[in-house]
Amino acid sequence: MNLKFLNNNDFEVQLWNNYFHLAVAFITQESLQLQHFSSTKRNKILTKYGDMRRLIGFAIRDMWYKLGANKICFIPGMVGPILEMTLIPEEELRRATIPIFFDMMQCEHTVSTHFHKVRQYLYKLRDLHLDVENYTEAAYTLLLHSRLLKWSDDQCSPQFEVRSCQTQRQLKESLYDKIIGHFDKGKMWEEAITLCKELADQYEMEVFDYELLSQSLNFYKDINHIQCFTVQPVLEIPPHLKNKPVPDQINNFYKSNYVQRFHYSRPVRRGPVDPNNEFVSMWIERTTFTTVYKLPGILRWFEATDMKHLLLQRYVYAV
Repeated sequence: MNLKFLNNNDFEVQLWNNYFHLAVAFITQESLQLQHFSSTKRNKILTKYGDMRRLIGFAIRDMWYKLGANKICFIPGMVGPILEMTLIPEEELRRATIPIFFDMMQCEHTVSTHFHKVRQYLYKLRDLHLDVENYTEAAYTLLLHSRLLKWSDDQCSPQFEVRSCQTQRQLKESLYDKIIGHFDKGKMWEEAITLCKELADQYEMEVFDYELLSQSLNFYKDINHIQCFTVQPVLEIPPHLKNKPVPDQINNFYKSNYVQRFHYSRPVRRGPVDPNNEFVSMWIERTTFTTVYKLPGILRWFEATDMKHLLLQRYVYAV
């Protein structure tokens, strides 16, 4: 398909439309929804076949980004199917497909007038997340909308306008307030802090609204107060000692010296609670920080310059 039907002269809209619809139908079929199976059956399937949803999802993503200017041919027709695909509770699949949804919004905003329909799907996705208390996902969904807006006093386009918000700045600020609230409920305080800082800069340097600046800083301080937690150092054996019969005393030394990465874990609930097994919806969120310098050093603390999140299903983690 890439070789024969992708360039503008030979581009077959119906062929590609059939491909995307068929691929999404394959991914969303009931027999592939591994989250509904017992852990034993799920592990057997994964061992023998892998997660075929992920494989096809990656293929959809790759194909989508090869379409170039032809993407607009599938908007808004493919918005619903892509939305359905992003709702599958598989982390890697979501990471691959949610950017497609965001790309659709950008394409629509740039060249067409159907954005209102796309935004309706976006807010439907937000509502679905809130219904099952997936506050973090709801926040990220609204963030897709906010990224299309500027910190400017330009009037909102009709497709962007929401109730009393007439300028892009007003709408972006309103969205940030909601997003921060969702991140707070989802205990994603790191993300909330980033948006608080951005809002504070706007209140201080652009609109000079010191009352709102005070409110933003107070919330920012509250979040930082909540963010007290114990981290565990990540052992990193020096390259010249790896795969060698090193005494335990030396390994123990590196557990608490010359350390630059730390992690902490917290339980999170994803999706509806299974009354027969509440642990199915329990996950472990592991956050790993990398500091600018190794510890211990000349200071008692160093700034964390990198942060990564990893989700582990609790029963898998327990095993």
